[in-house]
Amino acid sequence: MESYRPSARLFDAIKRSARAVTVRFDQSLTQPAGLAFGVDAQRCSKLVASPLALARMLLQLPEQDLLLRFALPGQSRPWREAEVRVELSERWPSTLTVDRSDCALFVAPMINAWSDPCVPLTFAATDDALPLRLGVARAGAELLRVAGVFDADDELRPLIPLALGTQLEGWELLETSGGALLRVRVSDPSRLPMKTAVDAHWSQPSLWRSSASASRVTPQRQVAKAQLAAVGLVRRAQQSALLARSSWALDIAALRSRASLDRAELVALLQGMGAADESPFASVVHSVAVDPTRVEIDAATGSLRRVLPLRWNVVDEESAAVARQLELVVARVIDALFDQSLVLAQTDDDDAGAVRWA
Repeated sequence: MESYRPSARLFDAIKRSARAVTVRFDQSLTQPAGLAFGVDAQRCSKLVASPLALARMLLQLPEQDLLLRFALPGQSRPWREAEVRVELSERWPSTLTVDRSDCALFVAPMINAWSDPCVPLTFAATDDALPLRLGVARAGAELLRVAGVFDADDELRPLIPLALGTQLEGWELLETSGGALLRVRVSDPSRLPMKTAVDAHWSQPSLWRSSASASRVTPQRQVAKAQLAAVGLVRRAQQSALLARSSWALDIAALRSRASLDRAELVALLQGMGAADESPFASVVHSVAVDPTRVEIDAATGSLRRVLPLRWNVVDEESAAVARQLELVVARVIDALFDQSLVLAQTDDDDAGAVRWA
């Protein structure tokens, strides 16, 4: 949807009422599929400096957490279309109706490629056209683009494309049904035969089209380029108050020595990390109530743990959905600031009890 609050309500409704997920490939038999909600904390831990940094990121741009992650089963043969269905339970809100006009698909296409040299080529005559081959054998590798062609007889000397030069000397790429051919033209025939080195970008599209199991991207020599494009509205991230008040960092660090947080400290902490001003959380952050910390016995381990119970005093379903998303961020903040025995407890009417989020 075009704004955070209705999107959060729809996301929350799916999360609370999803019963089963199935997928059908190219009108074949229906198969079970997986569904996970929100960012993958384990993968994000490799991209951000700390759990507290992840929580701050989600406070400043909470749209990143409105994520449905579908896991589709591997197929033994290529497929062109996948139809995913989510079965909903009676917990779906009776007042929430959704049609296609309410939703927009936000796409972030990415081109993954790596840079590797081709097998050296030797041109014996002017206007020779020779095929390009990857220097290291990789299954299904295809040429994506040529990055540079060099005269390698004595020392590397770059050749310019014929389309940019005088047409007397240079190189050009010829697309044929059998693959790409490189043609080199020289102005002085005495330089022949000429040895050339070619740097190119490669990809493996056949592996993605016919994957029989989960695909894993392994870094090659280097990532040559990644192109991202977002379709739809993009909101500027709310600047954290930590940037304006450096002393806040010391205040937050001091909270680590506390046995618990009171309401004023929690509200100030969330606002300082980004839940203020234009943040979608700004309207609900003041509705939190913090009950006294209590000590419980962990049924699984038998050890004692401290529990921080929170209640949200919200007036409508959209605010309740936003509050539940904020709960997840608060849990990350609590985990990052305190020892692992401090558990966030949500006291929503439908989901009472001590809950811990990974």
